[in-house]
Amino acid sequence: MIDENHNLARKAAVLAGRIPTSAATKSDNYLLMEINAEASR
Repeated sequence: MIDENHNLARKAAVLAGRIPTSAATKSDNYLLMEINAEASR
């Protein structure tokens, strides 16, 4: 379930175009995705 939620958050971010090439912004987006996945558990 945890992996499923994480994958959904990641797919949503990809579809929204929120996964850029910048490593720093990738890190920020990863943290946001983790927060979203945690909230949906």
